Amino acid sequence: MHTKIKIFLVEDEIIIRQGIKKNINWQQEGFDFVGEASDGELAYPLIQNTKPDILITDIKMPFMDGLELSRLVKKELPDIKILVLSGYNEFEYAQEAINIGIADYLLKPITGAKLLEAVKKMAKIIEEDRQQKQFLLAYQKERAESGRLAKQKLFGRLISGEYAVSALLEEGRKIGMELAANQYNLVLFQVFTAEGAENYSDERNQISARLEEIAEKTKQIIMIDRGALEGFVFLLKGSGEDSDGNLKKLLPQFLKNIEQAMREYPDAEYFGGAGVTVDRLSELKVCFAKASHAYAYRYLWERNQIVTGQTQSEQTMTDEKLSLGSLNVKQLEQNAIERFIATGLQKEIPDFVEEYFHSLGEQSI
Repeated sequence: MHTKIKIFLVEDEIIIRQGIKKNINWQQEGFDFVGEASDGELAYPLIQNTKPDILITDIKMPFMDGLELSRLVKKELPDIKILVLSGYNEFEYAQEAINIGIADYLLKPITGAKLLEAVKKMAKIIEEDRQQKQFLLAYQKERAESGRLAKQKLFGRLISGEYAVSALLEEGRKIGMELAANQYNLVLFQVFTAEGAENYSDERNQISARLEEIAEKTKQIIMIDRGALEGFVFLLKGSGEDSDGNLKKLLPQFLKNIEQAMREYPDAEYFGGAGVTVDRLSELKVCFAKASHAYAYRYLWERNQIVTGQTQSEQTMTDEKLSLGSLNVKQLEQNAIERFIATGLQKEIPDFVEEYFHSLGEQSI
């Protein structure tokens, strides 16, 4: 057993309780004896705290009997295995035990060997259930990762401009991405930790799930996770009509939703860049180039904003950014250049250099 299975005992007769506790070497048998109580009322809060895997309980006890306790425990811990001990060989008790979901029902008096045999049988079932859950989690994780890589691959093809639209549409359908639409736009988005370095921290995973939730509220937005360094990309699909499905309305609302969601994570920073709306899937290469251009500003401008084609010309540098007026070369290197060296990608060099010198030119006017 990789993790010891936890045992909790409830028995009002102290001699029987002490006998079960001490006559079986639980530790040596691979179990962890986590607690005991003389009745269900005392046992219940202890069980909530210790969360045992197996509950051994007498059926007839004062204050709260074993069946009432079992009903409560099963609601709290549905996976727990319950072994009932009883001196009553009556059908209604056994029937009630079955209805509650009790795993086994043993009649007193009972030997330590027989009790241990019953407990080991339950432990085997628990171990098998754990393995099955581990296999399922591993399978789900593998499928999720496979799906993420498939989306990344397709996105690379979408922005390359080298593939036939029909082939892209078919590939999208195979992995659950419906690409057909009248309009398209892209939003590139990156999340930064409080330290300023991108990583797969728990917080980033939480933010990723939150962003996915926002995107999934409409069938018009597809989120693709490109990894910690490249961030996320959102593919927006518009109806092309004068309705809520038009990207003129959908894009600003979506950006507003993202910004509102990011306020839930005060220790994280973000930056986004939106492209220009195009009417053809084959034009996503152009859209991506525009979005990447806007996205490159994350090395030059303050964070916690999403830059669009309209806002690029309206933004101003913050005091911590580039300023030719003071001609502080050290500040330039420590701010924009160091930030890019630390987190930038080789393929982003042209956009960064262009925007860097463009910003210098603006400051010199």
